[in-house]
Amino acid sequence: MHGVELAALDLSLAGYTAETGRVFTRELMQRVRAVPGVESATLAAMVPLGGGGIGLGGLSIPGVQPPAGRRFLDADWNVVTPGCFRTMKMTLAAGRDFTEADGDRAPPVVIVNETAARRWWPPEGPIGKAGVGHPTSPA
Repeated sequence: MHGVELAALDLSLAGYTAETGRVFTRELMQRVRAVPGVESATLAAMVPLGGGGIGLGGLSIPGVQPPAGRRFLDADWNVVTPGCFRTMKMTLAAGRDFTEADGDRAPPVVIVNETAARRWWPPEGPIGKAGVGHPTSPA
C-alpha cells in the first residue's frame, strides 16, 4: 500500500482506561487529520488483511447450519473506525464503509469479505441480510 503509514499503540501500557483511551484516540485522530498532507486517518484494533483478528468469534446466519458439534460459524472479527477501508486504499465491492452514525446505539453494521459473501449469501449477496455476530468462542 503506497502512501499508507501504520503505527501501533497500546494505551493500557500508559495506564489509560477504556474511557480515557476513547478520549485520547478521538483527540489523536483530530490532530492527525489536521496535519498538512494527510488525506485520511483511521484506527483499527488489527490491520485489515494483516493476518489475524482480535479473536475468533461466532456468526449465526439464518438458514446456514454451523459445522457438526458447533453452535456458530467461525468468524474472525476486528474493530475499526469510520473510513478505515478508504484510508487503507481498499475498494469495497458493494455496500458502504462504516460512518460516524454506526455506533453502540445504532443497528449493527458489518463488512464481510467476498469469500464470505459468496459462501453464505449466494447468489444475491449479503447486503440487507441478517446475521448475528457472537464475539466469543463459538465452541
